[in-house]
Amino acid sequence: MIKPQHSLTTLALATVLTSATLPAFANEPAATALISGEGFQVTTDMVDAELRFRPKLQSQQIRLNDGALRELIDDFYRREAVVAESQRERVWENPADAYRLERARKEELLAIMLDRQRAKLLASLPDFTAKAQETFLANQANYQIPETVNVAHILLMAKTDEDKTKRRAEAEAILARVRKGEDFGQLAKQLSEDRGSAAAGGQLGYFPRGRMVPAFEQAAFALKAPGDLSEIITTQFGLHIIRLDGKQPAKTQTFDAVKDSIIAGLKQSYVRDKLRDWYQQMTDPSRIKADQAAIDGYIKRTVEAAKQEPQLTIPSGDKIAPGGNKK
Repeated sequence: MIKPQHSLTTLALATVLTSATLPAFANEPAATALISGEGFQVTTDMVDAELRFRPKLQSQQIRLNDGALRELIDDFYRREAVVAESQRERVWENPADAYRLERARKEELLAIMLDRQRAKLLASLPDFTAKAQETFLANQANYQIPETVNVAHILLMAKTDEDKTKRRAEAEAILARVRKGEDFGQLAKQLSEDRGSAAAGGQLGYFPRGRMVPAFEQAAFALKAPGDLSEIITTQFGLHIIRLDGKQPAKTQTFDAVKDSIIAGLKQSYVRDKLRDWYQQMTDPSRIKADQAAIDGYIKRTVEAAKQEPQLTIPSGDKIAPGGNKK
């Protein structure tokens, strides 16, 4: 079941924002009270506003599930009860709490402005087809499909050199049986100790270079034609008999095959760069008046004061971001 999740601050902000009139999803009067408490109500337009705020797929999943809808309404009740209590306690009169509320408000406004700017950019994207073609031609190595092989194997587990020596004759006997025509897949099911592949007749499927341990990979890629068998191959896992079932040569994908993914990446980069430019314009020197002497003085005083304090240590693995939050 989908469980609504919110921070108290975000929910408090949503209480203000949902006071605007919005069309209801259901055919019922706007602002019908569903739950009433001491100093608050949960109304249909509040729930509808929340559903419109959610991603479309999530909203639809909730609206199709009466249990999820009831849980959402219950969540609103709990939220509004806490908000009403915060008003009775006048939490905004505490300077620290007032700062948290104001900071959250500004962060939400920043997010809204970024979302609006992003929407404008997405609504007027240029045609990236020519740029995608240029990117494809300049970076064809990135669109290579490497050579792959499809193999099956029979494994006799042997961790130590002594065990490998003891089991060598056993592996040779199995290889001889395969070469005489016994079914490789059936022998793998009966005798292979690789439980991950034995049930499938030893099949490992297609894989490129770099996926398997070196000795196994080298032997697998050395096989030429489907049906070819390796000699006994020794790895840290034990003794292997490998059969080649298929081989696909390396090839470069066509532009049509990768066009959509290239364009998607170009769009993402375009929007990211434009958003960064827009954000940086907000601090364009021509648009602000900065008292550099005051800034320098404040920084100097703050640093000097911090040096006089007992120095705290950062827990291992934590980094402090410029905004003061842990990364």
